[in-house]
Amino acid sequence: MSADKILLARQPIYDTSMRITAYELLFRPADQTTMGIWDGDKATSQVILNAFTEVGIETVTGSLPAFINFTRKWLLNPPLFDPEQVVIEVLEDVEIDDKVTQAIVDLAAQGYKIALDDFIFDEKYIPILRVASIVKLDVLAHDRETIANWVSRLRFFKVQLIAEKVETSEMMEYCRGLGFELFQGYFLCRPQIIKGGTLAASKVVVMQLLAELQNPQTEFNHIEKLISQDPTLTYKLLKVFNAAAYALPKKVDSIKRAVTLLGLKKIKSWAALISMSQMSEKPHALMLTALVRARMCEQLAEQLRETEIDCYFTVGLFSTLDAFFDREMPEVLKDLPLADNITDALLHQKGQLGKILQTTIAHERADWDHIDWDTLATIGITPEDMESAYINSIRWSASICNTILN
Repeated sequence: MSADKILLARQPIYDTSMRITAYELLFRPADQTTMGIWDGDKATSQVILNAFTEVGIETVTGSLPAFINFTRKWLLNPPLFDPEQVVIEVLEDVEIDDKVTQAIVDLAAQGYKIALDDFIFDEKYIPILRVASIVKLDVLAHDRETIANWVSRLRFFKVQLIAEKVETSEMMEYCRGLGFELFQGYFLCRPQIIKGGTLAASKVVVMQLLAELQNPQTEFNHIEKLISQDPTLTYKLLKVFNAAAYALPKKVDSIKRAVTLLGLKKIKSWAALISMSQMSEKPHALMLTALVRARMCEQLAEQLRETEIDCYFTVGLFSTLDAFFDREMPEVLKDLPLADNITDALLHQKGQLGKILQTTIAHERADWDHIDWDTLATIGITPEDMESAYINSIRWSASICNTILN
């Protein structure tokens, strides 16, 4: 692989309704041996080159704005692109002097949105705050009193506030109460647990369906009957299987035909996903995350030439079950008759299934230091394979998600 290749990931930015409004692009060199000589200027130029030319920014962000980290050099000598597509993110380690301040003022005058990342209140930022559109505060790095104080001081400027590194729903609600309008972090993929609470009736129905679908003793005729009893479920399943993203050789006009073309395990997984998507209180972004994980796990299994590829799809898909049902994963799984290797992967990230799931989630979060590259190399997966699987999963999942929701 060329030393110029990068690993690219995207992190969603949500509004108060949990809709994705933008993505931050995160990146690092794919060749781990180049880390010592990799600099921010080269990283920024490479991510722009890859995102806008090789991959296509619409694929990466789904036509939403992309937050891109700008170094001093790029602030002083910015590339030309559409201000509607990019938010210029000024990192906390950029030295703020007269040249940089004037460059930011000029960029804002040209219509670019300026975001200040990992912001810590300092008088030197006052001229920039007058033209900035967004300020990002790391809510994990500071205590609540400090955060509340900075939010109060920032009210004098016309900026949107992004709460960064929001890990729980409780912290998200706290930040919303302070006046934050946008949120970034992993809270969406974690359960919002209410002690002593019981599952809502709609979730009970979905859980019962999942249990029957995953029961190895359930015969196909019964599964076909279960699905057929729900016209919406049947309609959406057939719609997905006839979508361009699946590109099946024949039109799928019945659940029986779908089983013939895709296999019973895949039908079970899709029926599970569509049933979960009908939980009206859960944001569509959670379903998109489940789809990207499922497809990426599946593609990496294909790279390994695994025979039980469907298991990898299921593991990726079900890795968000706890967030869908607002229950800890062990509690959710005790009601589902899943195979032991799938349960071990979901609970403990054990076995090859668990390794692929752990790798997929780490890549999703741009947590590349926690990917075991050496072990992946021994089983035939390169960083380039990972990046290809990730980008393909984003493209495929966006198409499928649109099919389900429309």
